[in-house]
Amino acid sequence: MNSDSLKLVGDPLEPYSGSWGESEAAYLLRRAMYGPKLSEIHEAVRDGLSATIDRLFEPMPVPAPPINYVFTGDPTIPVGTTWVDKPYRVQDDENYRIQSLNAWYIHNKLSDTVNIQEKLNLFWVNHFGMSGVIDHRAQYKTIELFYTYGSGHFGTLLEQITVDPGMLQFLDGEVNHRNNPNENYARELLELYTIQKGVQIGGGDYSNYTEQDVAAAARILTGWRNYDFVFSDNDTPVDSYFDSSYHDEGEKIMSYHFGNRVISNQGEEEYRVLISLILEQEETAYAISRELYRYFVYSEIPEEVEQTVIACMANRLLSNGYNIGTVLKELLGSQHFFDLSFRGAMIKNPYEFVLGVVRPLGGYDHLNLTTNIHYQMGSQLSNLISTMNMSFLFSPTVSGWRAYYDSPGYTRNWVSPVLLQRRREFSDGVTSPHFHTNNYLLPLDLIGFFSSLETPGDVNNLIDQLILLFLPKRPSPFRVSILQEQILEGLPAFTWLELYADFISNPNDEEISNLIERRVRRLLQAIFNMAEFQLQ
Repeated sequence: MNSDSLKLVGDPLEPYSGSWGESEAAYLLRRAMYGPKLSEIHEAVRDGLSATIDRLFEPMPVPAPPINYVFTGDPTIPVGTTWVDKPYRVQDDENYRIQSLNAWYIHNKLSDTVNIQEKLNLFWVNHFGMSGVIDHRAQYKTIELFYTYGSGHFGTLLEQITVDPGMLQFLDGEVNHRNNPNENYARELLELYTIQKGVQIGGGDYSNYTEQDVAAAARILTGWRNYDFVFSDNDTPVDSYFDSSYHDEGEKIMSYHFGNRVISNQGEEEYRVLISLILEQEETAYAISRELYRYFVYSEIPEEVEQTVIACMANRLLSNGYNIGTVLKELLGSQHFFDLSFRGAMIKNPYEFVLGVVRPLGGYDHLNLTTNIHYQMGSQLSNLISTMNMSFLFSPTVSGWRAYYDSPGYTRNWVSPVLLQRRREFSDGVTSPHFHTNNYLLPLDLIGFFSSLETPGDVNNLIDQLILLFLPKRPSPFRVSILQEQILEGLPAFTWLELYADFISNPNDEEISNLIERRVRRLLQAIFNMAEFQLQ
C-alpha cells in the first residue's frame, strides 16, 4: 500500500459517505469477522453501513463453555458436560480438555453470527501474549474474560486480567511477595500492555516510564495469589485472592512520567489505583489506538496517520473511559477505513485463512455431526492452524505474534515458502471429498454451496460471485480467464450452461452432480491458491 494515496482531510474519523455496495460490505465484514458468507454480504448491502456496524457491535453473550466430548474415565464429568469448573480427579490420558478448548474456540468462530466478538477476542489473546498456562481451566477463564470485557472499557479488562489466575501464573504475580518483589508482570504491564516503552532517553528511562516505575508497580501488585488449583483433585476454585501478609504496605513513588505520584497502602484496591494512573497517561491511549489500527486497518502507521487518525482515536479513548467498542465502531465506519488503498493490504493470519475457506462454503452443518466428531473436527482445524505458526494460547513471545509488532515485516511474517505450502495443502485437502478426522469423512457441501449461488450456469456470473466472496480485489482479465478455464476445460461457455440445465432437470443424477462438483472444486482450489486469496 502506498501511504501517499491516503486522503486525510477534516475529521480524521469522519463517517464514510462513499458508495455502499457489495465490495464495501465484503471488505468490512472480512476485517470484522471470519469468512463472511455471500448471504451475509448481501444482507449488509441491503441493511446499509450504519445498521451493519450496529449489528457487528451488538452485545453478545459469552458462548456456552466447552464440554467433555469423549473421555469416559471420569464419572464426575460425564460426556456432554463441561469441565471448566471441575477438578482433575482422575488421570486424563487423552488430554481431552485442551483439545476440547481448541475445538470450542474454532466452533465459536464458525458460528452464524455477524459480530466482531470473535475477531476482538483473538486481538486480546495476541495483546496479552500468554503462553504455557498449564491448567486448562485457567486458560478457559482468561478467554472468558476477553469475551466478557473485550469490547467494553479497557480499564475494566485490565483490572480483571491483572488478577486473573492464568496471568498470575504466567508472569509470576502469584509469587510477588513484599520481601522479594517480582517485576515480571509490572514490566510487561507498562512495556507491552499499556503505555509501552518508547525510546531510551537515559539510564533506566524509556520515554514513557522508568525502572523506578517498574519497581514501584511491582510493589503495588504484591499480595495477589492463586488458590492451589493447578491440576488439583479437589474442589479448589480456579481463582485468585488477596493475601495482605504478602502485600507491601509502604509508600510507592512513581517517576516524573507519572507526576511523581505517591501511592500509599490501599490493600487489595491498590492495583486499581495503579491501573487508573496508567490510563490517565495520554501515551497509553496512543499505544492502544495503534494496536487496534494495526489489527483492523493496516500494519504501518505513517506520521500523518499518527498525527490525525491515531491522535483522534486516542482522544476518544481518553474522553470515553477507554471504551474499545465505541472507538472501533467509529474507526470501522470512517472514511479513512474505506480508503481503497487498504483493500488487500494485509496478509491473512492462519485463522482468517482457514475460516475464510470453510465458513463461506457452509462449514459442516449439513453433516449433522455427533458431538464427538464435531469436537474432533474443531480440534483438527485448530491443529492445522498451529502448523501455520499460530498456536492458540501459545503465543511465541509475550509480545504476541510477530505479525502485529515486528516492523517492517508485520503480516508478511505469516508467509514463507513452507507456510504457503501448508496453506495450499490445507485448502486443497479441506475441499477434497476425502478430508477426514479419525477416519470420519468431512466433505464440504460444494453442490449445496454451488446451488445457493445466483444463476451459476452463467460462468461469468459464477466467477464474479466467487471473486466477491473470496478476493479483496478483482484479478486481472488474464487471471480471471484462468479461473474460467477451471470450469470450461477448454469448451465454449454454453456447454457449462447446458450442463447446469441438465443438473437442474436431474438433481439426483449422480454422474451429472459429480461432474459439476469436480469442476467447482477445481475452481475453488484455484481461487484458494491465488496470491490474492492470502490478502484481505
